Amino acid sequence: VPLPIGLVISFGDLVALLAWLTRGLHLDGVVDTADGIGGGRGDRERTMAIMKDPRAGAFGVIAVALVLILKTAALAGLLARGEWIVLLLFPCAARGAATALRQCASE
Repeated sequence: VPLPIGLVISFGDLVALLAWLTRGLHLDGVVDTADGIGGGRGDRERTMAIMKDPRAGAFGVIAVALVLILKTAALAGLLARGEWIVLLLFPCAARGAATALRQCASE
């Protein structure tokens, strides 16, 4: 079922809000990883130097654009099928997993 364009734009706004609330932390990691893998060409030192560079390269920009597009599409798909409860469960599961990993690492 096609969704109205206004609704899809609202999903994009929600994805942008979530990125803003997390201060882009995970998106920054996506950019660094894509730039390092794409530009490092198998050289470990070069890869690490690229990942430490605060500037975003072409691989990073493309990767973060794809991530945001896919997040918006996934959100639209979930809500179009009426599975909005998943939006509440994923953050809870992520926080619970982070807490469990932190406890395991400290033992």
